[in-house]
Amino acid sequence: MRLCRKAVAALVVVVLAAVWAAPASGSLHLRLTKSAPAKDAELGAAPAEIRLWFSQNVELSVSSIKLTAADGDEIDLGKVETAEADVLVATTPSGLAAGVYQVAWRTSSGDGHPIRGTFDFAVAATE
Repeated sequence: MRLCRKAVAALVVVVLAAVWAAPASGSLHLRLTKSAPAKDAELGAAPAEIRLWFSQNVELSVSSIKLTAADGDEIDLGKVETAEADVLVATTPSGLAAGVYQVAWRTSSGDGHPIRGTFDFAVAATE
């Protein structure tokens, strides 16, 4: 009986430690929290810039944003800059044609852990 109580107490301690540590460990990793244009957005006009918000400060020296048209052509963007320590921005050229575009990005936090991702958005044809 005494061994059973010790085992249950030990199990409770392990479970509580895991529950307490889970939220903290999730906040340690850099992740994309928001973008403009948003993922799968259908825009009435071409965006003037691509803006990416992250959960932590980013390392600009290893960051990139690429924009690709549906036909595979890469669109030249302005230099990637930080608007704030956790926000990457790149200007888009004027006159983007109607169509679907893919944004591919990569960055890293101060700890050197790289992350990357992609998302699409569409520009509607203007009449």
